[in-house]
Amino acid sequence: MIYRRSLAFVVLLFLGWFPLKAQNALTLQLEVFNADQLQMLFLSDLDLAQAGSAADLFKLTIIKNTPEEYPAAQMNIRVTKDNTLLLEAQSESFRIPADPPGTTYETDNRELINNNFFLHPGDPTTNIRIKESRLSDDVEEIQKEVLSSGKVPIGVYRLIVDIVNLQTSSPIVHEEIPFLQATNPSFVRLISPGVPFGSPAPSSVYTEYPVFQWNGNGDEYKVFVFEKKSMIQSMDDILNQLPNWESEPISEQSVIYPQSGDVIPLEYGKTYYWMVQMQVHTSAGILKVNSEIWEFKLKNPAESGVAHQEISKIEVIKFLKDVLGSQVDGLEKSLEGYRTAVIRYNGREIEIQDLYRLLQEYQNRKVEVFDLILPSASE
Repeated sequence: MIYRRSLAFVVLLFLGWFPLKAQNALTLQLEVFNADQLQMLFLSDLDLAQAGSAADLFKLTIIKNTPEEYPAAQMNIRVTKDNTLLLEAQSESFRIPADPPGTTYETDNRELINNNFFLHPGDPTTNIRIKESRLSDDVEEIQKEVLSSGKVPIGVYRLIVDIVNLQTSSPIVHEEIPFLQATNPSFVRLISPGVPFGSPAPSSVYTEYPVFQWNGNGDEYKVFVFEKKSMIQSMDDILNQLPNWESEPISEQSVIYPQSGDVIPLEYGKTYYWMVQMQVHTSAGILKVNSEIWEFKLKNPAESGVAHQEISKIEVIKFLKDVLGSQVDGLEKSLEGYRTAVIRYNGREIEIQDLYRLLQEYQNRKVEVFDLILPSASE
């Protein structure tokens, strides 16, 4: 009797050190295609009940861990936004065969949409057919935004997949992964130079090689510069003409009007329009988003009523404000009573546009100024 109790104690102690965990009959693996690049999601790409063409969104892998057969199973797919149900889909009943452990089945959202996924090819009982796909009734505001824009709102989206045993109404396996961190794809705002198209008076620019700056959350940008023509009366008129210059795709958020190459030089006395075209990755491919159109007038410093040195100073302060924001306020006050004279870089005299180019080059680098000479206004 004492021997049996001791043995029971040893067994319980052993199980306490090595807890047993029941193995799931299946393992689900989910993978989102281009997850690191996806910036926008179209609701139509998620509708798993509409057969036809669709974008590649996710891959689903099912792995058998036991030889058990399930005569009646159901797959449930959900997409949530910030833990609120956005969309759900259910399959018809299908059979999970008694295949040996390690058997793998792979599919993607396109096969599921078109009902072409069979655990055993040619066996209709193993066909996973989506019978229903719908939006939740609890997300009316999300529906309104989707209907108005065709895009899902900003938020954190998760993809959730369950396979359920219909005979016992018990889950067989559950898996979920982050699907998308949706941001506003139309976030592209111009900073300088100029003012929005149609403003009472365009701002003045005193260099033939202005620096174009903007903010955005796209992958690549292209800058377009157009000359104002007499027949231009709308933004469509601007976009329908050939630009003076179209930049190459760039990832930076500023660029200087080139001094050479296949580009039409800017001319003093003329007004120009400019805009930025941003590219973002969406579930349906690359989307091009246009910024506002801004305008500016190019003025000759020699013919203006302001001294060239003062214009140069204004241009430099404006550029620094665009780059550094309010940090420049103190610097501007400290420069009262001073003017720009000759600008030298490494002992070589340079023009104001050369200074812009240097400032742009060092914008994102740590720079130490060790020799700064500022002549006073009396000099």
